Amino acid sequence: MNLSQRHRFQVSAMIGKKVRVYVAGRFYDRVLREDHTGLYVKFKGVNVNVRPDTNTLDVLWFKVMEPKTVGTDNVEDLVAKQDQAENKSLALRIWQDDALHAELEQITLSHIALAKEFSDKTTNSERRAKIMDEINQLRAKRESLINGSHNEKEQQEVPTVYIYYYDFDEARNTCKSGLTESEEEAKQYPMYAIASIDDLRDVIAASGFVYKSPVRVQEGIVQYYERGSWDWDAEEEFECGYDLIEESVVA
Repeated sequence: MNLSQRHRFQVSAMIGKKVRVYVAGRFYDRVLREDHTGLYVKFKGVNVNVRPDTNTLDVLWFKVMEPKTVGTDNVEDLVAKQDQAENKSLALRIWQDDALHAELEQITLSHIALAKEFSDKTTNSERRAKIMDEINQLRAKRESLINGSHNEKEQQEVPTVYIYYYDFDEARNTCKSGLTESEEEAKQYPMYAIASIDDLRDVIAASGFVYKSPVRVQEGIVQYYERGSWDWDAEEEFECGYDLIEESVVA
């Protein structure tokens, strides 16, 4: 596979992270992997070789390599079966459960109302911080409901943090980045991946923003901590960061 130095570097940085894969007329998000056969992703537990699309300055997505037959299944058929099974299960559960449907609808309306309040110029910074906490709680509740957990005592789904990149300056070899818990939002940017602990630490250093509840990153689930004192006369120095409380298991 003939790649430019720029594309080769970008692809290398994407290995182990989620990328966009085009197959059967649509895009799918899959973790990019590499072995002796080259680059591949998994569809329904089957390894499918892919190659990067190099028609743009930056590698934005990948495509399935020919031949597209995996065992007795065509790749498009394999993907279609997986989509059908996943979508039918979720859609059927929501459709059959009126209470679940109503609660999800209420969460959506509450999220919209909070977003409008956050955008209002008269909303102060203290209230906006509280709004973000409320929105995060709504997201966690929504994930919990969709995953079939109706017991409030059960542990809520830990949100995944994504880092996205934009405003690339090839001359200066720089770009801007941001963090989000919404994969749909991250997809709107040219390049994104699951964030790392270092990414979260960089944000602390740059802006002071922290995730006070546990979040999932590349390395696993992390929890924010603060140790020491802000008092300059204290013997113990102040320290903050993220502890890895559950290591990620790579399949």
